[in-house]
Amino acid sequence: MSLPSNKLKMIGGAINKQFLNLETDGKEVNVTLFKSNKFKISSTSDAFVLKLIGITETGIKSWPSWILVEVTSDLYITIPTRRTAELEFLLRKTFEDYSSDPTQSPEDSLIAQLRIQVHVWNMGTEIMDSESQRGLIGEIAAVSEATKQLRNDDAILGWDETSSAIVDISCTDNWSIEAKSKSPSSKFVKISSAEQLIRMDHSLALAVTDVRAEKDNGDTLPEIAEKILDELQKTVPGTNITEFRKKIDTFHRVFSMKDYFYSKWKFGETEFFEIDVKSTPHEFGNSIPPGVTITGYKLNLEVLDKPMPLKDVLFNR
Repeated sequence: MSLPSNKLKMIGGAINKQFLNLETDGKEVNVTLFKSNKFKISSTSDAFVLKLIGITETGIKSWPSWILVEVTSDLYITIPTRRTAELEFLLRKTFEDYSSDPTQSPEDSLIAQLRIQVHVWNMGTEIMDSESQRGLIGEIAAVSEATKQLRNDDAILGWDETSSAIVDISCTDNWSIEAKSKSPSSKFVKISSAEQLIRMDHSLALAVTDVRAEKDNGDTLPEIAEKILDELQKTVPGTNITEFRKKIDTFHRVFSMKDYFYSKWKFGETEFFEIDVKSTPHEFGNSIPPGVTITGYKLNLEVLDKPMPLKDVLFNR
């Protein structure tokens, strides 16, 4: 079950708020959102402690050196405050898992997610797979380029960084932008659903960014995001960089967990294509009979008109 973007943002906000409000006297309270008296959290001056009452076994044999695990009749997991980003990410994924199947206990959800994350932490593997990184680079690049061309913060404020909305960037009822990435040699982009590129009663643009893996001379996703923010700040000095940075990091932990990104990339310019009511993707989406779901397809960009400036797509046609 995919949670809506407002729910995902609520989860992250609630977890972060609890961390900020925890006293450092070691007093135990229920972990926020779970409403379980068997799932506790406390704080000291330099660490957070998760307590699972009645749990003595996790199936985890090798823990990262920075996690302290103690077992009595209960399970205590101590994580230093310098690793707060990892703990927030763990709790967010735990609640997402718990929400998808409330018949399981919060403790079972935590242990299941803990096994996954401990593997990531131990193996030094990435927290985000390559295709997800490629897609996020495309979204960040599209938001940045839209901000440059529109000379305002509409794209930043309208970006759904959780990727759970049908379209990536929306400005109230005025316009929308769907962001895609592709390899430079490809003429195709992957469309998630038939309804994704249906033009409603407002302008719709398709943003396409070339992104390729570049092991030797590329940059990691966090490095690319930093460069995009720095360049955007110089190009449009009044841009709300703080909000953009917050959106990049709050959900995906691009900056706070930068040590878990290893893949390197190069990306090119972002081009914008108009999706009008006569375009192939719009006509295809509208032709799907009721009761039939098309989960995704490849769109040949050559069936669209040539790319054009974003303002021409959104306002002048």
